[in-house]
Amino acid sequence: MSDSAYAKCRVFYLVIGVCLFSCPNLHAGPHETAGIALIGQWTGPQSDVLKNFQSDIQYAREGILGQVEVSSPWVASSTVLLRWIGYKEYVDLAEDIQETYQLLDPTNLQSDLEGRSEVLSQQEDDWVGWIDAALMARALSQPSLAVEYLGNAMECPSCVDSPGLRVLRAKSFLESSNIPAAHLEYETAIAMASATNNPAFLFRIRQMYTDDLYDRGYLDQAIENAYICMDSEYPMEKAWAYAMEIVYLWSRDNLEGVQNSVNELTSLLPQVAPQEDSRWEPKRFGQIQFLHSTAQNALQGDQLSKMILDVEAIDFHYKKGEFQKALDRLSPWVAAYPTASQDSFSEEEKDWSLWAKYNYLTLTASLGEEVVAEEGFREIVETVAYQDNPSHVVMAWCGLAQALNLQDKSAEANTALQMGLDLDANDIAVIPESVENEREQPRILGGKMSSDARATYVQAYRQISDSLNSQGGEN
Repeated sequence: MSDSAYAKCRVFYLVIGVCLFSCPNLHAGPHETAGIALIGQWTGPQSDVLKNFQSDIQYAREGILGQVEVSSPWVASSTVLLRWIGYKEYVDLAEDIQETYQLLDPTNLQSDLEGRSEVLSQQEDDWVGWIDAALMARALSQPSLAVEYLGNAMECPSCVDSPGLRVLRAKSFLESSNIPAAHLEYETAIAMASATNNPAFLFRIRQMYTDDLYDRGYLDQAIENAYICMDSEYPMEKAWAYAMEIVYLWSRDNLEGVQNSVNELTSLLPQVAPQEDSRWEPKRFGQIQFLHSTAQNALQGDQLSKMILDVEAIDFHYKKGEFQKALDRLSPWVAAYPTASQDSFSEEEKDWSLWAKYNYLTLTASLGEEVVAEEGFREIVETVAYQDNPSHVVMAWCGLAQALNLQDKSAEANTALQMGLDLDANDIAVIPESVENEREQPRILGGKMSSDARATYVQAYRQISDSLNSQGGEN
């Protein structure tokens, strides 16, 4: 239930997580102005709003990474968090800041967080500082602490409550496994967004609610929420729900239902246009168009389109625990697109067939066929050119590590992980000065695999390395 490019990756991240390895005050400045609006609509041309929004995100990122001069690393982030508090894409801004904190050395970030929380506890009303500290805590995978800090922010006398602030609390509650509290915060955010009379604002909140439930494994509730979006009067929201339904119904082999969803989208798409002040909606629109055209072609028998939908659909199988069904869905494509014949495929066929094979091999390993998975991953790393397919080669090295580790070949698994992590960090855009060991940095900017997948593999690498060192390096 997210970008199609990301959807290709989310199954392998979820699978490896299961089976792989049993503050000062603000200072005035050019970016520190603008009034707070809680009506969910910023005045002025929408294109200018988006330009300013993106500029402020960049300013916050550069401030955290030490690429601009600020009196404190927190000035830039806190300034931007204050400026956009009531904006419809506030959570996207906050998560950009959180992801930037994740680029820093975790040990140093933990020390900075402890120092900052001590300063904040001595101040009476720095609610923005507490929000920023909560993002640091989330960057360190400490959601319970983030809940506490966001609660501190809301208790400050001058705190400006907003849908975005409620969603940040909901996400932190979800990550802390406090589901009732997460539901309450999300329902509050939806009510607040609804009161703005901005349908794009309401859609963004409802979509996050649905996606977060889905990511945490609450499939039935997520599907129920998606069907609520289908009843929306906002064309973009309605179209998104039908696009998601295409993948879900495809996973259920309900081709008649898929055709009905395609027909609804065909009628609806002429009414859909991204808002010009949104950084998020153009991505959703592209996703909707992609799934619509892919489903149309698949229903007409196009093989590539059918493979794409099968790769997308296996995440629903995973969520339902239907691992063998996922394997059966991918098996024909692995046979139809052998790795040794990659040179004869189109670029799109190469891309999707390799994702199909990666997911197939990962599932194969998890179902007890570790040797078969090892052979398949070795074929990828030995056959596929890294310079042409860096993401696939990086993930294949990490998949190989999974298969080896499941056979208790710890030393070989460690070597494979080193290869995958080093290639992932090769030629990346930014290495903060505080990062001394790129291989063990959980999250990087511009890597070849998803950020969450890398964090999982770094943790696995550390565990295997520690185990080998305690055994004197023996397998």
